[in-house]
Formats: sequence, C-alpha cells, structure tokens
Amino acid sequence: MNVLNALDFGKELAVDKPKEPAYARESAARDLPFVELVERQSGFLFRVAFAIVRNVHDAEDVVQETFLKLYRTGSWKRMRDEKAFLARMAWRIALSKLPSRPTVELDPELPALHTRSPEDTAIAADWNSTIQRLIEALPETKRFRKRCGSRWRYRQSRV
Repeated sequence: MNVLNALDFGKELAVDKPKEPAYARESAARDLPFVELVERQSGFLFRVAFAIVRNVHDAEDVVQETFLKLYRTGSWKRMRDEKAFLARMAWRIALSKLPSRPTVELDPELPALHTRSPEDTAIAADWNSTIQRLIEALPETKRFRKRCGSRWRYRQSRV
C-alpha cells in the first residue's frame, strides 16, 4: 500500500523516528539558559542595533552576530550586568557595520587653523607696541608698579 492510499483511508503509517543521541540531549539541556537569554534580550539588542545602523536587515544581522559571538566565546556564562554587557557588545558590532567615513587629505598650501593670519599678527604687534609706548611714557615709579602688577597679578593696593 502506498502513502497516498494510507492517508486517504485515514490509516496511520508506522514511521520509525530516529532516536536522539545522548550528547544531543545533554547539549540541549546545557544550552537552555542561553536560549532563554536570547528570547529575553533579542528585542532589546535589536533596538540598540537599530538605533545605530538605522536599517532593519543590518540590525537583525547585528543581533545575530552578537549572540553568535557571545555563544562561541562562552562569555554569556560570566556576565554580571546582562543588559549592559549585551548593549556594549551590540553597539560595537553595529559600529563596525557602519560605512567608514572618507578621509580628507589636507592641502599643505592651506594655512593651519590654529595659526594667526597676517592681519591678526599685524594687529597684535601694533597693540603691543602701543602698550609698550604708553608704559614708557609713565614715570619710573608707576612704571615699576604696572610691571609688577601685571606680571605677578598683585592688586594695585598691594604693590
């Protein structure tokens, strides 16, 4: 009798189920806490990953890669703060998925931002020479007080 005839008449076929090896049962029992961790934290990890990559498919890849890396290294067994550890791990993996920024080569002909322009240099030199000329015009006793007051930051009354 073939399979179709047996199904048509409602007869059950005797199918031998392969027995699960003992190591598979032990492995399933050993991995049950990890399965529970995945079920508990996968939504959280997806939100963390999506916040960075802004793409559903990439966020799913990040979550999958995070759990795979976690399982392979066995670090899930010694986590103290579950959410913080998983968030940091997913965050780093998601950042590695982002396209790298193009590097900008600086033109050596352009002036550096921290250097003074020629105009600023001229203004500062003019200002310094004006201050020096005014100090030289002061009498010697006041000239000393001004130098001491500005150099050591004493108040005029103390000098």
